[in-house]
Amino acid sequence: MTDKYLSKDERRKMNTFNRSNGRSKQERAKTLLGVPERLYGGKSSDEEHWNSEVRFEVKSGNQVEPIATRFYKAEKQSSEYAGRQKDGSINKPFSMVAMPHGTGDGIFLCRLSEIEEVVEGLIKNWKLVKEQLEEE
Repeated sequence: MTDKYLSKDERRKMNTFNRSNGRSKQERAKTLLGVPERLYGGKSSDEEHWNSEVRFEVKSGNQVEPIATRFYKAEKQSSEYAGRQKDGSINKPFSMVAMPHGTGDGIFLCRLSEIEEVVEGLIKNWKLVKEQLEEE
């Protein structure tokens, strides 16, 4: 498909920039997620080949702006509410859960810079739920 607004050279430059930018975002995500390097074969720019027990797909650029906007709005709403509480909830890490229509499953989002705190909090929650179920 030919782009009628960009020359071939402009399109090539834009594609090179996008590819480079995407790879740098992948590397940053990999670092923030604490994914170890592969044992053999050197670094991989493809998430499918990361040395991880979890599958990832890193997206960046304009395609993630609607997701980021929703997340930032939810984070602000939560911070405003938590800031009015006297229970210290403002100090808890934030995560967002999106529950799409037509499914009983959800999508979990959090800042990568807070992921360890979020996971630690979730583990504490799961332990408490397990203890409560055992008491019944």
